[in-house]
Amino acid sequence: MSDAHLDILLELNKAVKTLNFYPKGHPNLESITEDCFALIKDALNETPEFQWRIDKKGIYHEDIPIGGNNQAIIKLAKQLFLKKVRVLTFNPEITIDDLRTFLHILFIAPEDVFAEGGVAKILTNDKVRGILLNEMSYDEMEEVEEEDAEEEEEEPEEEEETEEEEPEEEEDELSVMLRSIDDEKDTLFYKDLAIRITELVEARQIDGDFDSTFRALAVLLRHTAANFKADNELKVKAGETLVRLLTKDTILYIIDRLTNRDESEVTIIHHLLVGSGGDAAGLLLDALVDTDDANKRRAIFNEALSFGDKLRPMIENKLAKDERWFVKRQMITLLGALGGAPSLEIIAREYGNEDLRVKKEVMKVLATVPSSRASEVLMDALGSEDHGIKGQAIISLGILKDTSAVKSLGEIVTMKDRFSENIEIRKEAIKALGIIKSDEGVEYLTKILRQKKGWFAKGTSDELRILAVTVLGKIGGTDAIKAIEAAYKGSKGHLHSTCKRILDPLKAETEAEKSDDNNNGGNDTIGQEQ
Repeated sequence: MSDAHLDILLELNKAVKTLNFYPKGHPNLESITEDCFALIKDALNETPEFQWRIDKKGIYHEDIPIGGNNQAIIKLAKQLFLKKVRVLTFNPEITIDDLRTFLHILFIAPEDVFAEGGVAKILTNDKVRGILLNEMSYDEMEEVEEEDAEEEEEEPEEEEETEEEEPEEEEDELSVMLRSIDDEKDTLFYKDLAIRITELVEARQIDGDFDSTFRALAVLLRHTAANFKADNELKVKAGETLVRLLTKDTILYIIDRLTNRDESEVTIIHHLLVGSGGDAAGLLLDALVDTDDANKRRAIFNEALSFGDKLRPMIENKLAKDERWFVKRQMITLLGALGGAPSLEIIAREYGNEDLRVKKEVMKVLATVPSSRASEVLMDALGSEDHGIKGQAIISLGILKDTSAVKSLGEIVTMKDRFSENIEIRKEAIKALGIIKSDEGVEYLTKILRQKKGWFAKGTSDELRILAVTVLGKIGGTDAIKAIEAAYKGSKGHLHSTCKRILDPLKAETEAEKSDDNNNGGNDTIGQEQ
């Protein structure tokens, strides 16, 4: 239920913030309050009641921090702690008016709470029955309110005593066993505890409680570590119990927890999934395809990469059996991240897919795996009649900085384009030549500057020329300077100002390089004479 509690607290935080903007009874405030109330009622449908423990650092359910390091929840915890709230219990009697009273307590400052007689008095005065304070009954709370001022001042001490004493009486059975097994060094007792923990956890799984499973797995995982100071037989038993609890449903729960985790859980989740082997790898691939949440998909993607080469045959199998384009695209991206020659061949094979979205993804990924095979596929794609495929091939060849593609890119740059149908493709080719920075590309860019404006392409030629001048400035060198100078002399407007802006620093840079070369050459001569 940890996710449900996190949702409730986040909605409470949203409601408290809304109180800053809207007066009591405003429709927007009422809407958020009703949403929060619905979440609480949903949670109470799963359990007779639920309880939160509060300290300065956070809010806890069954000794597990809700929301980890979520700053909004930590802030709520501090506010409650300052108002002398240590334990809150929610039960099915809760009404929306109870929640409004609780929001009022959260909203006002601690000194204002105490001015109203403290949290207990506020709850009692408003006849709140669905939210209990510090594990006390409302009969007890009313008695406290009737005590004199001196006894009220001593109340915090009574609360602290309650906080220290009651957890031992009410402590969760699993928490007790996990603490015991953590300290146990006797093999017989350890094995007995492992069996009892397994039985309890499996019983809770039937009710959908996998939080308990995760808590047990975290302890058992630590017991399998090489630095765990215990007899090897204990480590073996911990490992066996770990394997038994890592069922398909447990692995799915852990995968789902990938994006709902505290930083302290990162290593635990990683080791549990990797330790699950092929089962976890396959389930990660399924989850990667099935989730629509971008953050979750990224987390699953990164975790799947942990399996390295073991993952590749699974991906290949999924590509062969699943024809959905988005599945293929995701698997191709994963193969690219894995890298290596085997991945490259599988990716190249998928270029034959008829779906243009798959083809495009193939070309994007090929830009991340430099090789002659990647260049071969991309060069072939330059002949595509589809502008999207052709454009992506140009971009990928540029990213690869493939000098063997300069001639083909140059031909695209200088192609006849009477009706400007290929203007965007030509622009991408010019940019690619700028990334590759080959002297051979200067020739084609110079041709662009010399081309006359087409009758049906008025204005577009200057656009290409300006881009060509910019790219020539990036490539540099004597030939590039000459080409820009020639364009500068016969131009006006934006093209003229672009040439001037690029030409002056480019000349200075070239002169500086020549000067350095001459100085180095002179030093070498002196060295030889000596």
